Amino acid sequence: MKMSMKRILVYTDGGHGASLSHVAMTLASLKRAVFNIHEHPNPPPARFLVDTITPEELLRDNWTHSCSLIVMPGGRDLPYVARLRGVGNQRIKDFVQNGGSYLGLCAGGYYGAAAVEFAKGDPVLEVTGPRELGFFPGVARGPVSPGFQYLSNAGGKACLVRLTPHALSLVRAMFPDETKSMGAWEPDHSVVARFYLNGGCSFVSPDTRTAAGKPTVDVLGEYLDLDDGYDSFAAVVKCRAGRGVAVLSGVHFETSPSMLSTEFHNDAHISKLLPELVPSEPYRELLFSSIVKYLLESALFNLK
Repeated sequence: MKMSMKRILVYTDGGHGASLSHVAMTLASLKRAVFNIHEHPNPPPARFLVDTITPEELLRDNWTHSCSLIVMPGGRDLPYVARLRGVGNQRIKDFVQNGGSYLGLCAGGYYGAAAVEFAKGDPVLEVTGPRELGFFPGVARGPVSPGFQYLSNAGGKACLVRLTPHALSLVRAMFPDETKSMGAWEPDHSVVARFYLNGGCSFVSPDTRTAAGKPTVDVLGEYLDLDDGYDSFAAVVKCRAGRGVAVLSGVHFETSPSMLSTEFHNDAHISKLLPELVPSEPYRELLFSSIVKYLLESALFNLK
């Protein structure tokens, strides 16, 4: 039986908002995840093509007909606002409400919340205000780690994150054989891993309201090394939105140490972080592949 072809679309705008480096790493990570999904003994009933989408294509083309997952990568969210305000955001929102999936990474995570508070009170860096997508019904607040600088990795960190029971359950469901062989994903275990963080947010006061008897938000990952006074430790959240689902992340769990090393090979600060990130790589890759597989299967089942 011939399988249908569905697309995973990564937003790119020539570097204005979506960082060219993060677009490249996101594309590479998604292609690897898709390979893992296609090679799985129980793959979804479709094949997936990883591609990009520009603001013009998002506003003009019928991309929703062939798309299962739209990805907003790291960078800066204000140019996203400028290009997609109104019609563009409504097209994304309608796509997810009708059963599609959204993955927001760092800037894309901020962008998927109902409001942004970035460097509030800083006369140079501050960005605050409502956002139209509102998949997370609260505030994306950051940066959670000090030292952030635009167009620099100097504030980057190998951030410690605890994966919650929601995350462990999702990974076991998507890749049961792999999780059994690793052992650590069992219900009575705790998985703690380090992910690259640079300017990322936490999701403040995850809303516990329910829709049709199910929580609207599940926390998948929690920061473990923030200051005690911080008011939210949610690093990765899964949000229900109509028939669809959005996963928003403050950390770059799509990015492997080898990709960072290749993309920023002359960056001394990145080189210092790599030894901290490498031991967590098996957990990072399985988590990312699992979340992508979950988002794709959700769209195949729910998208109308």
